[in-house]
Amino acid sequence: MSTAKFFRIRFDSMPQIVESSSQYLKLVVPAAWTDADILWFAEDEEACPTVNGWQIRRDESYRRPCRLHDGLVSVFVDAPIAVRIVE
Repeated sequence: MSTAKFFRIRFDSMPQIVESSSQYLKLVVPAAWTDADILWFAEDEEACPTVNGWQIRRDESYRRPCRLHDGLVSVFVDAPIAVRIVE
C-alpha cells in the first residue's frame, strides 16, 4: 500500500508539490526553472529525509509538460538511500 500524499493542483501559487512521500516528491514548476531552482524549492518546501538531499529523477518523466497548464512541467525528485559498503 502506497503512503504517498496527493495534493490538489492550484495554479494560483506555482510552483508546488503535487505528490509527496518519504521517498519522492512530484513537483510542478515553471518550465524555465533550472535544476538548481527545482532542488532549492524541493528542499525549502520539504526537507529531504536522507543526508544526500533530493536528486532529480532523469527518466521518461523528466520535465514532462503539465497537461493542465501551459508553461509548467512536472518533475520528480527522489530521496536516495545512502548505502555503506563494508569490506
